[in-house]
Amino acid sequence: MFANAPQKNTEAALSVSPGVTTHAATIETDYFSTVDDVKEREGKTGATFLGVAQYTNGIFYRTISIDRAQLKESWTGFGQEKAEGNLRDLITAIIYGLPRGKENSTAPYIQPALVLAEEQQYRTAYDFETPVRNAQEGGYLAPSIEHLAKQYKQARNFDPDNFGPLEALTGTYEGLNGKFGTLEATSLKEFIDTVVEWIQQ
Repeated sequence: MFANAPQKNTEAALSVSPGVTTHAATIETDYFSTVDDVKEREGKTGATFLGVAQYTNGIFYRTISIDRAQLKESWTGFGQEKAEGNLRDLITAIIYGLPRGKENSTAPYIQPALVLAEEQQYRTAYDFETPVRNAQEGGYLAPSIEHLAKQYKQARNFDPDNFGPLEALTGTYEGLNGKFGTLEATSLKEFIDTVVEWIQQ
């Protein structure tokens, strides 16, 4: 954005929400210390730094909107030969760009349990204003997916005209089939193929 040169401004084709947990989350505290290698070689004891880091984990939910008309207008390389490959890379990055932290001291990366693509006239999102409760067998994933599936149905009952023909579903959760209308989970590649084809229309 250029405040002094509005003619150079470009509208964003992607909108990304922050990742929020679907349930109440607790901030954990991690005490740590570091040791100077030189001090250790000389047989001296004692930490060179003492610290505390905070972190949390949970089932995260976020939404990403793609305005394909704006993408075609804003992206000067849309019609180029490499555009399709770049679009595939974009969708892959969206899927794997998960909320994370402490990247060098933990293993924060995980494959998504559920990825839903749907065409909408108005960019609306689902919500977790009421935190889900853990299932009897433990864990928040199953009730989070159930809550999302319930909102998926309610949204279509409320305003079916808001939704277009594009729908695609993928993820690692094994019970996805039948939860979102007649959608069946596909492989990641098939999911990306569907979304890229929709963008290019």
